[in-house]
Amino acid sequence: DELFLGYPNFIAHNYVELMKVFKPFFSTTKFILNQIPSRGNYFDLGFKAQRISRGLNEKDYWFRDFEWRGAFTRRDLPKLIKSIEIANVDSLLQKRIFSELESLGSIQSKSQQISYGYLGTYLRDNVLVKVDRATMRYGLEARSPLLDVDLFEFVNRIPDNHRLSRIGSKNILKNVLRKYLPDHLIAKNKHGLGVPVAKWLNSELKDQLLDFMNPTYLNNQGLFDHVLINQMQRQHLSGRYDYRKELWSFLIFQR
Repeated sequence: DELFLGYPNFIAHNYVELMKVFKPFFSTTKFILNQIPSRGNYFDLGFKAQRISRGLNEKDYWFRDFEWRGAFTRRDLPKLIKSIEIANVDSLLQKRIFSELESLGSIQSKSQQISYGYLGTYLRDNVLVKVDRATMRYGLEARSPLLDVDLFEFVNRIPDNHRLSRIGSKNILKNVLRKYLPDHLIAKNKHGLGVPVAKWLNSELKDQLLDFMNPTYLNNQGLFDHVLINQMQRQHLSGRYDYRKELWSFLIFQR
């Protein structure tokens, strides 16, 4: 996905860029998207609609991407964490991605920037770390063949008009696979590894979450303001909004 630009948000970015002429209507669009309820299922329509609305007004590609994929928004973090301001958040986000890209030297194309950006952050510091921990726990050696250096360098020389698609993901890879696999396998929808976190937060994990966000507990801890996180928990419980990412991140940090 990082090499062949397979994540759905890459296509969503393309649509947002095309829709910029309708920017005066983005506020109405955001309102409509936020009215679509989430049922707490894996990437259901409501969850995706609410996430898209968060980054719709962002001009910068990476800031928009952080809003879509991250837990707390840039505006919510300063409300939650007592010691930071939004300028600090913006500075950290910019440093996180742009220092990574600058360290690589010359970036020749948009697809290279996206691919390198994801490879140097999400893949390296998140996905591969988890795979390594899980396999090493049981003495297994795991390898990712699509990260072969020769393949990586070859794919990153492919022009944007072949690599960045407005209609589908990983088209180059799928076209190669059609020589070896039946179409019904290649045509399947993308599906990641998901667990019902949204539902757990309202059931098995609810009491534990409430303990960690108790105003007295948070005041003694001295890190977080209790207002925002409690508001999110109530709205998530009522089904008004899907705050699975925010509440899960908060719970795991506290644990």
